[in-house]
Amino acid sequence: LRLACADEFKPREICNIVWFFAVRSQQHGIDGRVEPALRQLSSEQKLQEFSARDLSSFCWGMVTMHYASAALLQSVEALLLGRSSDLNPRDLSNLAWSFAK
Repeated sequence: LRLACADEFKPREICNIVWFFAVRSQQHGIDGRVEPALRQLSSEQKLQEFSARDLSSFCWGMVTMHYASAALLQSVEALLLGRSSDLNPRDLSNLAWSFAK
């Protein structure tokens, strides 16, 4: 599965897609055909556009699907440095859970 318009998705839309696949994967597993689309949506360049809250949601979804690599988590960590004041308790909880997994 490749997304012809992946560059056009806004960060919140990407988070919604990742959330959907994460919830679906808990019930039905993850279809291997989804991985190329996830790779497209999680480029480091695209992640730079995410708010702190979006990064929290995105990270939770990727970890839930067992698709978060150490490199992805390091990218998220680097992007969050200096932006922790933008996170609410739920966002912090999601991030703590994600990094603990």
